[in-house]
Amino acid sequence: MEMAVSMHSSVPLQRAVEIYDEADIVVVGGGPAGTAAAISGARCGKKVVLLEHSGQLGGMGTLGNVSVFMGVGNVTGIYREMVSEVLPDYLPQSHEGSIWPQYSPFELRHYLNTKLEREGVKVYYHTSFVAAAMEGDSVTGVIANTRQGLKAFLGRTVLDCTGDARVAQDAGVPIRTGRSEDGLTQPMTLMFMMQNTGKPVKPYLPEDCYYYETVDELPPRPPFVLGAQRQWNAPR
Repeated sequence: MEMAVSMHSSVPLQRAVEIYDEADIVVVGGGPAGTAAAISGARCGKKVVLLEHSGQLGGMGTLGNVSVFMGVGNVTGIYREMVSEVLPDYLPQSHEGSIWPQYSPFELRHYLNTKLEREGVKVYYHTSFVAAAMEGDSVTGVIANTRQGLKAFLGRTVLDCTGDARVAQDAGVPIRTGRSEDGLTQPMTLMFMMQNTGKPVKPYLPEDCYYYETVDELPPRPPFVLGAQRQWNAPR
């Protein structure tokens, strides 16, 4: 006998969850925002734990294979420190200088893992946010799914660095996403690498490819930005 299940069905869940760790600051999400927040908290003398759902830090910068930090003209704080340690050749002379540093996701992952360990941040990998732990209107921690089941991580301060406001949404905090008129966000970009496909491919340059005779002719913007601009301006 088949059982029909409504898309709007729900199952009540209420259970006691073991407190696995407590800290001054619980950071949820180990992307660029989460790692920087964790480092800042640790340098203020606070006990910090960071919960990351995957097996590596860096967010889309490593997991998504993006391999470039989009251009900013205010290279300060932890971001400047990171660039100076990983990509010193990209470091601008002034804080206002704009950079587009390209890097290896594998090197960045190793760097972040090592740096947070040096800073004294306890990182829990493969630990996914499930629910906010609440006392009245206050968030006192989070419930997370670990390899040992559901566990509670309590903190005096909880920082939502999930990228999609998971903690805030569960705690009932009003959020806004996308553009104001319809909530739409930027479409996803597919990043991938290929090698040793078994089929030789002769390298070539498209007829409309930018061509430069000397290094001095190179534009200040990265080639992929120019390529994207060319495609954007191409007739439809």
